[in-house]
Formats: sequence, C-alpha cells, structure tokens
Amino acid sequence: MAKHYCEVLTMDSNLPLDKQLDIGALSRLFSSTTNSYKLLFFMAILDSLQESLFKENKIRVNDLIIGMLRISFAPAKKFKLSFGSQDQIHCYIDEILSHNNQPEVTKISDTSFKKTLKQGLYKSSAIKLGKYVPYRLLQPFFEDELRGQKDAVKNKITENLAAANYDVRLPLYRIVDDYSGTYVELHPKWMEYIHLNFPILNGWVEVNWIKYLQSRNPNTPAILNKIHSYAKRNTLTKQRSLWKEYLNRYASNCIFSQVPITLANHDLDHFIPWNYIGHDQHWNLIPVLSAANSSKNDSLPSQAYINLFVASQRDFFEFCYAQNKKNAIEDYVVGLSTTANKLIESADCFNDTLAKVVSSQLEMAKIQGFRANWKYMD
Repeated sequence: MAKHYCEVLTMDSNLPLDKQLDIGALSRLFSSTTNSYKLLFFMAILDSLQESLFKENKIRVNDLIIGMLRISFAPAKKFKLSFGSQDQIHCYIDEILSHNNQPEVTKISDTSFKKTLKQGLYKSSAIKLGKYVPYRLLQPFFEDELRGQKDAVKNKITENLAAANYDVRLPLYRIVDDYSGTYVELHPKWMEYIHLNFPILNGWVEVNWIKYLQSRNPNTPAILNKIHSYAKRNTLTKQRSLWKEYLNRYASNCIFSQVPITLANHDLDHFIPWNYIGHDQHWNLIPVLSAANSSKNDSLPSQAYINLFVASQRDFFEFCYAQNKKNAIEDYVVGLSTTANKLIESADCFNDTLAKVVSSQLEMAKIQGFRANWKYMD
C-alpha cells in the first residue's frame, strides 16, 4: 500500500523513482505551503549543489538563507510580486538593504546584493529562518512519528529522527551543529539522485514556485518571466522596425512631452512598465522622447496620458491593418481580447477597449507597488 501510494505521488509530480529513496516524501515537500520558505530553501540547496559541482554535501544553513534571499530578490523587489500576507521575505530584504544604505533596488546587481547579504545577514531578522525552515523539509519523511505532536517539540523530534535514521530511512539530510554554526548534511544517496536528475528536480521546484506566486498574484501577467534575477527584455528589433516604417510616413508627437518624434530622438517605451506587464506586444509600445523614457523608468504614467496614448495607438493600428502587418495585428487581438474587425470598424470601439485594458492594468500595477501618477517634467 505504501509503495503504491509512493508511486502515484511520484507519477503525479513527474519525479523519477528510486528503490532506495522515499520519493513520495520528496514529492510532498510543498503539499502544504502557506509561505515561500520551503520552496526557497530547497531551491537554495539545488543552487548550492550546482555551484559546488555536487562535490559538497554539507551546506551552512546561513549560506542557504542567503541563497533564499538572492532567489527572492528579483520577484520581490524588481517585479514587486506578493509572497502572501504571512510571508516576511520582503521585510527581510528591506531590512538588510536599509542597514547597508543600498541605492534604488532596480540598480542593484546580483553580485552586489550577494555581498550585501553576507555583510548584513547576522544583524537581520532573516537569520531566524534557520531556526525552523530546515526542519520543515524533513517532516514529510517522518509523518507517522510527528503526527499529533505539538509544534513546540516537532523541530527537536525531527532533528533526532533524521540523525537516528540517517543511514536507515535515508532522509534528505540531517541537521548538524558544530563550533561555527548549523549545517545540513545531505545524504550521499540523495546527492547522487539529485545530481542524476537535476534538470527534472529543478524544473519541478520551479513549477511549484510559479504556482505559488500565481496563487498570490492572480491578476499579475507573465509570472514566468519574473522569477529569475537574470530575466531580460527582448531587443524590440522587429517592433522598432515597424514603428520606423510608420514614422517615415506620418508625423507623431511624444505623448509625454509633445515634442515631435524623429528617428533620432526617441525610444520605444512600454507604456505600462515591462517589469509589470512582462511582454512586448505592440498595443503597449509607443515612441516617446528619449529623455521622457529615461525619466519614466518603471513608473506608471498618469491617467492623464491615456487618451493621447490611445489616439496614437489607434493611428498605428490602422496603419498596421492597412499594411497587413499580421504579427502586430495579432498582438492587439490577443492583448485586447477582441477581433481585428471590431477594432478597425469603429474608432470608439478601439478607444474604449484599449483604454479599459490600460486603465485596469495601471490600477493593478499600482496596487502591486509600482510608483503611480508619473508626469514628465522637462
């Protein structure tokens, strides 16, 4: 019965079977997840193993906490995703940054943030993650023994069970204290399993991470593009080429500055910031004065600009439709959830549809924490 239960869980989670290891327990690591900590801790373990080329199975808990915060930085601060009302990761990052007088978060590199974490972790509240998170990942391996136990004693029982059964039940790791602190010692059999199946395990935890973030950010687009510090924008080469074709034929003013747009003085701006919207669809792109684009950065433009934006977008869409620019037209159809015929047959239909989508997205981005009501000041 236990074996069948393990196989069902394994098949459902797409984790490879192993006759010696309790893959069922591994598959249940994130079955009850009220905050991000277990997910982040496991991802930090995978990162640490990969960095050591799977040669080091003893990992300091404080190093794993640093890994957790590094993984969290981009989705939490750059993309402003919520981790849930109970989760304190945002607070821990803010605390460490404030103690170290860091500049605006969008300008912090991964390397400098790692250095900041190493300098500030021991003075921050984040250090307390080590007092309970490592035990949570072991508990699925000892569910029968822990059932009915009070939370106050579960950690100690878990630690003792993992130590006593390290070479019998083969838990993921055991927790060891020495003169310099606490570390987790991964079992050699699990090291071998993780090394052999690393791409699958990495993909599995990433899927769980995305699901977790989606559940706490249900109205936020492009979660997949917001989970890594190395997430980058595309070059917009095709979009710029199409706008260049348009600007060669028609005069256009910057919607923020009212300065006439030339081929030399503009950038192609994401009206709703890319860090929120997460895509490069034509309906959200507009040529603006380079100085205005630089000033706006990741801010949300004032609602006062929406009518000018919509009017410029309507002219551009009509051009794309007349020239049969199928990819651009598809962007509007998909992004605005309508048909090309409806958008082209009535200016009012186009204006109302785009204005509603943009207003709604700006409002949701504001709620998520993006700076709102930006206006260009020459």
